[in-house]
Amino acid sequence: MRESTIEKYLRAEIAKLGGWMEKHTSPGRRGVPDNIVMWPAGHERNSLQLSGYPTTYSPTTEFIETKAPRGKLTVLQERDHECRMKMGFCVHVIWNMKQAEDYLRLRGKK
Repeated sequence: MRESTIEKYLRAEIAKLGGWMEKHTSPGRRGVPDNIVMWPAGHERNSLQLSGYPTTYSPTTEFIETKAPRGKLTVLQERDHECRMKMGFCVHVIWNMKQAEDYLRLRGKK
């Protein structure tokens, strides 16, 4: 399974749930998460842990790093994710379609 397949699926399903997923790049800064996900005000969230990190949610913004099942995080990505989480943002690393489905169910997919 390719990373782009997981990403495309997440983007479409998040839109169906009322959210918005954008590709995230930051010129001059490496290691940033692949995507920013924005949810409308009042969108219910569940604080279940997904990626092995404690979850702390900002009111409407999350970051998603998609990886191919055999991919791995770089040291820069790990550091960036840790900094974002210390600031109170939620960063999920999604490695496969099962994790994508788990994330979507936590956001309201039936």
